[in-house]
Amino acid sequence: MRNLIFAIMLGAAAASEALTLNEKFIVVVPARSTLTETTAASEFLEHFRKITGVRLQCRSEKEAEVTGRRILIGQSAEAEKLLPGIKFSGLKADEIIIKTAGDDLILAGGRPRGTLYAVYIFLEDYAGVRWWTSTESFIPKKPALQIGDLNIRYAPPFIYREAYYYDVNRNPQFAVRLKNNGHAQNIPENLGGHLQIIGWCHTFYQLLPPEKYFAAHPEWYSEINGKRISHNAQLCLSNPAMRAELTKNVLERIAKNPQAGLISISQNDCRNYCTCPKCKALDDAEGSPAASVIDCVNAVAAEVEKRYPGVLVETLAYSYTQSPPKNLKPRSNVLIRLCSIKCDFLQPLTAPVNVEFQCDVIGWGKIASQLYIWDYVTNFSNYLLPHPNLQVLGPNLRYFADHKVIGVFEQGDSYTTIGDFLRLRAWVISHLLWNPHADAEALTKEFLYGYYGAAAPHLQQYLTIIRQAAEKNGANIGCYYQRCFWLSKQDEAVALQCFTRAAAAVKNSPVLSERIRRERLPLLVAILENRIADHLKAGMAGRSSPGCPDSSCLAAEVINLSVKYHNNWFREGCNFQVYKQRLISAFENSETTLPPASIDVSPWMVMFELGKNGNYVSDPAVKGRIVMKIVKAGPWAVQCHFPSDLLQNNESWHCYAELRADGQSAGGAAKIGFYDMKNKKLPIERTLSGKEIVGTQYRTVDLGRHRLTAGMYCWMALEPQAQALYINRLWLIKE
Repeated sequence: MRNLIFAIMLGAAAASEALTLNEKFIVVVPARSTLTETTAASEFLEHFRKITGVRLQCRSEKEAEVTGRRILIGQSAEAEKLLPGIKFSGLKADEIIIKTAGDDLILAGGRPRGTLYAVYIFLEDYAGVRWWTSTESFIPKKPALQIGDLNIRYAPPFIYREAYYYDVNRNPQFAVRLKNNGHAQNIPENLGGHLQIIGWCHTFYQLLPPEKYFAAHPEWYSEINGKRISHNAQLCLSNPAMRAELTKNVLERIAKNPQAGLISISQNDCRNYCTCPKCKALDDAEGSPAASVIDCVNAVAAEVEKRYPGVLVETLAYSYTQSPPKNLKPRSNVLIRLCSIKCDFLQPLTAPVNVEFQCDVIGWGKIASQLYIWDYVTNFSNYLLPHPNLQVLGPNLRYFADHKVIGVFEQGDSYTTIGDFLRLRAWVISHLLWNPHADAEALTKEFLYGYYGAAAPHLQQYLTIIRQAAEKNGANIGCYYQRCFWLSKQDEAVALQCFTRAAAAVKNSPVLSERIRRERLPLLVAILENRIADHLKAGMAGRSSPGCPDSSCLAAEVINLSVKYHNNWFREGCNFQVYKQRLISAFENSETTLPPASIDVSPWMVMFELGKNGNYVSDPAVKGRIVMKIVKAGPWAVQCHFPSDLLQNNESWHCYAELRADGQSAGGAAKIGFYDMKNKKLPIERTLSGKEIVGTQYRTVDLGRHRLTAGMYCWMALEPQAQALYINRLWLIKE
C-alpha cells in the first residue's frame, strides 16, 4: 500500500483469512480509553456508517464478549493478547498497528496519536476514503468492507510533521487526517495534540528585549565595529551575565508552559552577529558563527535539563549559522533546525547546485542527536505565482529521512486561500511527510484525478509545461522571485490552452469548473507580471511597450477570484490590497508609470511595488495610488528586490527614490541602502535628513550611480526621530 511501503511485518502470529467487515462486528475500545482513542473509535464508526450504511455497536472491552467478531481500536488488553511479542508500552508516539487476527481486526498504536493514525490509514488504504481538503472528500459506498490478511506495523521517520498551509493550519481535524502534528496546527487533546514550541523562532529579543535591558547592559548585545548595537542585531553570546539572565528567562517561560516540550533560543532574522573578541575567537576557531550560538545554547540547555529533563532546547542553523562548527557539538537536549533557504528548489537537494546544503545536512547529522529541517516550498515574493517544485518534494524528503532528520517543517503559503495548486500541495506534502518513501508522482496523479476529474490530464500537462519551461531557461527557483521570467510567450499560450481544455472537459460540473477557474489564477498572475516586465524593458530601451488589450480583463479576474475566496494576502506580511493596487496601476492607470518630470532620460525602469512591511495607505499627495507608510523604526523595513533577469550585465544605473516623511526637520528621518545578497555586501547605506524629506510633498531623492547585479535589492527604514515614512516609487535609470 502507498503509505506503508516500509511497514514491518509482525511475524510470529499465524496468517488469518480475509475478513468482510459487516453488521456482525462490534467495535471494542480499551477499558481506560484515552480521549484520542475515543475519537479514533468515533471516526471509524462514522465513516463505516457512511460507507456501508451500517451502524456498528461500540463497547468497552469490559462489556464486550471475549469471542465474536471484533474491531479492536486502541491499546486494549484484548488487543495486546493478539499481538505476541508486542508491548504497547514500547510503541513509539505515532507508531501504528493494523492487523487481522482470526475474526478480529486490530487498529492500535502508540499514544497519544498512533491509534487515530491507524484508523485513518485503514480508512484511506483499505476502505478508499480520501480527504482532499477540510470540506471536500470522497467516501465510497459499499455494502461491506472486504479486507485481506493485514499485518502492518509502521512508525514514520519524522516524529514532527508540519505542512504549513492555510487549510491545514486552520482545521485541526483535517491536519490530523493528513497526519500533521505541527506547532501552528493547534490540534486539541482529543485529536492527539501537537508539537508546541515556546517562542516559535527568532527569539533572542523575545527573551532579552533591548527596550528592557540595553540601556543598562549594552554589553549583552552585538558588538559591530567596536560599538554595541541592538538595532538589527543579535546577542553577545559569550557574556556570562547575559547567559545568566537568558537562562532565568528561559526557565520562567518553561514554567508557564511545561507541557510544550520545546523552547526556542534562536537568532533574530537578520545578521550583525557579535564580533567582540571572545565571540569572534570561538567562531573563528570553529569555522562558523554557529559556534558561539551552540556554546551559549548548550550552557542554557544544561540548566534546563536539571529542572525540566523532558524539554528540548531548539536553535536555528540559518543564514550565517547554517554551517556546523568543526568540533563543538550540541548537547543531547539541544535540537538543531537547519534551514534550506539558500537552495535552488527547481533541482533536488542532491543536485550539484545544492552541494553547500548537502554538506550542512551531513555535517549537522554527524554532531546533532536531534535534527529538524525548516524547508521552503513556496515563493515568498509572490505566493500567487507558479512555483515549479513538485518534482523535488519526494526526493528531498527522502533525502532528509536518509540523513538522520527526525522532523520537517514544510513552509508553504499558509496565509493565502488561492495560489499555485495549494490543495494539491498540502495533500501531497502531508502524505510524503508521513511516508517519505511513497511515490510522489503517483500521489500527485491520484490527487489530480480524484479532485479534478476529467480535467486531470490537462492539468498534468500544464504542470509539466511550467516545469520544463523553467528547466529549459535555466531558472533558479529560490524562495524569492518576482515573476516567472522563464515562461516565454509560447509557453504562456500553450499553458492557457491546457486550462481551456481542462475547463471543456468538466463543463457540465459547476463544482469542477470552479476548481479549474481557481487553479488558473497563478498562470494569469505570471502572464501579468511578464507584461509588467515587458513594460520595464521597453522603458530601458527608451521606447513604449506594445499594449495587451486583455490585460485589464486578466487583472480583473485575479482580483475577483481573490475577493471570492476571501484571500487577504499575496505574500508573507503583505496584504492582497497592495497587489490589487499594483495591477490597477500597471494596467488601468498607465500615467503613474511615467518617470517624474525631473528625470529627463530615455532608458528607465520603475518599481511598482515596494517591500513587505508597513501599511499601505492612500495619500492625497499622490492621486490614484496607494503608498507604503512605515510608522515604526526597524531594520531594513522595506525591501524592493530588483528583477534579476534584467540586471545580468553589471551595468551602471542612476537610482532615485520618491518619498516623504512626517516629523521634525532636524536629525535623521530615514535610512536607505542597497544589499548584495550574492556577495553579502552593503555597497551603499545613506541616512536621509528630515530637512531633505520631511513635508507634505514627495521628494525625488538622488541615490547616486551604482552597478546593479542580479540578487540585489534596495532597503528603506524609518529612523527613530521621524514619525512616519511614505514611499511611492523607486526609479532606476540606465546610464
